[in-house]
Amino acid sequence: MRLFIALDLNSADKHIIFETAQRALLRLPLPYKAVEEENLHFTLRFIGESSPAAAERIGRALKNIEAWREDIVIGAQSTCFLRPRASIPLFLPLEQGEDYLQVLHERITAKCHFAPERFTAHLTIARVKAHPGQITRSPLPVLDQAFRVTPARIVLFHSDLTPAGPRYTPLAEVPL
Repeated sequence: MRLFIALDLNSADKHIIFETAQRALLRLPLPYKAVEEENLHFTLRFIGESSPAAAERIGRALKNIEAWREDIVIGAQSTCFLRPRASIPLFLPLEQGEDYLQVLHERITAKCHFAPERFTAHLTIARVKAHPGQITRSPLPVLDQAFRVTPARIVLFHSDLTPAGPRYTPLAEVPL
């Protein structure tokens, strides 16, 4: 099973971000697939393929994470990770809350006994299907506003990749 740990947002915040991102993405001159409204989140740790026993162990460890709620401000100017891959994540960087997400990432890494890794706090809004060179020559979407959001929970998700898009099933959660 494919797993990741996310800082999840409430439905109202997801809705306004999704609607605003959809309007901005219409101006993107490249093929893309938008992240579904219900799937908007901040990834705190991508785990990848794991056994059900590992998922259970990680879920138990998450219950012992010392976590709190802090407002996050998401910027309006989209950017991307320029990596040679089939689809390139288009995301919104943070204007406020990056340290908060970094601390949560580090606590999860320690509590779950994961190896340390580089972490960049962001909210993915779409995946662009283009060569990195095409992206650097195209204007990236700018949303018409920044967003102040309050996270709702930390969740261990099972990600099922389907032809229609990913389906996320919560396996464990820590309310904030």
